[in-house]
Amino acid sequence: MIEGKTQDMHLDSPLNHILSQLSLVTVDYGKRPILNNTIQGWFDCLGGKPSEVVVVDGSNNPEIQTVYWRMFQQGSIDKLQISHSTQNYLGNKEKYTKEYTAGAISSKPYILIFKANSQAYQMVYKHWLVEAIESLNREEVFAVSASHNRPCETNAWSDWYFSRKCRHHFILLKRDRFMAAAREFADDCILSGFQDENPAQSDQHPYSIEIAFEQYMERYNLYTLIKVKEPS
Repeated sequence: MIEGKTQDMHLDSPLNHILSQLSLVTVDYGKRPILNNTIQGWFDCLGGKPSEVVVVDGSNNPEIQTVYWRMFQQGSIDKLQISHSTQNYLGNKEKYTKEYTAGAISSKPYILIFKANSQAYQMVYKHWLVEAIESLNREEVFAVSASHNRPCETNAWSDWYFSRKCRHHFILLKRDRFMAAAREFADDCILSGFQDENPAQSDQHPYSIEIAFEQYMERYNLYTLIKVKEPS
């Protein structure tokens, strides 16, 4: 894992202050190099580049890895872990390892985890980040996200919904809660360097880290807040 230099920010507004405390994090399992435009789209929608951008490679694709290196050299990525595995298929055990690593190597108080093929402009609106952080600081909120309304979501207040699930294209949460959920789910495996049995290994859930999140929310009676639409 390598680290680049993060551009200094002037903390002259609530948004810049939040961006200075935010890690934008992803594991890319893609088969084509789409990450550059995707990350720039997140910068635009969030109102600027977060203080830290973390990418963990899950593609094992030399073409995509070349794109990562170029973005790292240009400063779009601050921390990069390249996969040297010859494995073409990643099971839940390997996915959990990479998803945990991506969050663990981040260093800011807040983490925004996004799926590498997601488009930010479809999910967030101007000033979303400031409002989302305010909501995230409620003790009962585990994460903040956005989604279309589904049966698993219940009206909370105003334009917000809450859900006991954490299956969305992106989630914003505190790093300490990310670590707590991940460690409670697979602590023995993590401490063994991922050599011991991983609870995600036999689970059929397609998004491994979200198993840990949902179990943590159930254990401590927390929920995900979801913004369905831009306020009128």
